[in-house]
Amino acid sequence: MNKFFLKLILFSSPILLVVCAHALFIPADSIYFRNWEAFRPKIFFDYYSGPFYPSMKIEKIEKGDLAPHTDLAVTKKVIWETDKYGFRTSGTKTAYDIVIVGDSNITGSGLTQEDTLSEMLERRLGLSVYPYAPSTIENFLRDKRFVSDMPKIVIFSSIERSLPDLKAPALSDLEAETKPSKNIFSSAMERFKSDTPLTSLVNLFDQSFDPRIIEYLLRQITHVSPPPLYKYASGNTLFLQGDAANADIPAAQVQEVADSIERYSDAFKQIGARMIFLPIPNKENIYYEMLPSKKKPLFLGDLISEVRARGIDIVDLQEYFRNAYEKNGQALYHADDTHWNASGVNIAADAIADYLIKNP
Repeated sequence: MNKFFLKLILFSSPILLVVCAHALFIPADSIYFRNWEAFRPKIFFDYYSGPFYPSMKIEKIEKGDLAPHTDLAVTKKVIWETDKYGFRTSGTKTAYDIVIVGDSNITGSGLTQEDTLSEMLERRLGLSVYPYAPSTIENFLRDKRFVSDMPKIVIFSSIERSLPDLKAPALSDLEAETKPSKNIFSSAMERFKSDTPLTSLVNLFDQSFDPRIIEYLLRQITHVSPPPLYKYASGNTLFLQGDAANADIPAAQVQEVADSIERYSDAFKQIGARMIFLPIPNKENIYYEMLPSKKKPLFLGDLISEVRARGIDIVDLQEYFRNAYEKNGQALYHADDTHWNASGVNIAADAIADYLIKNP
């Protein structure tokens, strides 16, 4: 038995050595080119209620997601801060006027904290705004924080490239999500997770056992970097999908997407909240003339028209973005990233504020 344990220790010692070195000497954020990956749980996913480590604050020089290990990367000084639930906000309120449910654009990938949409919108409106992202409407509807204290307005946002695959559950299933849970175990786990010293310890272990530490160390030794993600480049402006992003979508599929959005809107009406749909145009949509085909995309415009015809609240960012870019030459996206930049967020905040003033 003693020989078995000795062999086990010898076999696992290199792994334990790497883990200890990571915990003691290698900062968690140094492995990644942006805070997004550094703050995401690696092993203990079920412990966390949000998408990122809770109660964290860090300043880091980031690079865009399309070519971070190449000469095309653009450095950005970024401050990240998360609340006790693991969402990217410095807010400490228990109730909010507006909640934005969405993807990495709402989280603010590539942006410093004050340039995120929720923070810009708070400054515009003088209302409390919470960025429930990256997440889904279903997760939001079952989150007990909001089941018991639903905000006045929920903004449902999505990047254009994700919309053709949007499939909302049946309305009855969505309504079921809004019922408060009576699970005693679930309540006990929430209290367990709120223990700050314990959470700090879990964070340390989760970071230390990051499976990508080996990949990082090999990269430092071999100097071989992962390939870039971009499919097309126009000068220093990089695109994730290129012409493929602007392919035509069948009219029947546009109707199906609109049906899903309508189901979400109806679910919020049932619980006395107002949903506003906020589709974010692809980089390829606004910069289509930079692509080889120079084809102007039709899908998002068709979807906006259909959603509006159904009487659903919607903010047409495509119109605002095209005006800003085509008339004023304003850059709205990071050159080396799929996400909008601070100028794009600024225009989005103006568009939402304008819509709420005109449609109180």
